[in-house]
Amino acid sequence: MSEEVTQTVQFQGRSIPLTLFAGDFITREIERTGQLYEMPVLELISRLAPPGGVVVDVGAHVGNHSCFFAEFLQPQRLICFEP
Repeated sequence: MSEEVTQTVQFQGRSIPLTLFAGDFITREIERTGQLYEMPVLELISRLAPPGGVVVDVGAHVGNHSCFFAEFLQPQRLICFEP
C-alpha cells in the first residue's frame, strides 16, 4: 500500500484538498504543476456540462476529477467508480 500525501491546489480562487498516493504519476504531476491533473480537460468539461446534472467518474483513481466535478459542476449526483 502506498503512503498517502495531502496536496492542496488552487483554481478560480478556491482551494481543493486532495489525498494522493506518494510516488504515483498523477501525484507527481499535481506536485510539479500545482494544478489539478488534466486541467485543460477539466476546464473544457466545465464549459460543456450543465450544472446540476449527474456526473459519473469511471476510473476515479485518487479523485482528482471527482473533486473538481463536485466543486465546480455542482452536480445533483456524483458517482465515482474505480475498478
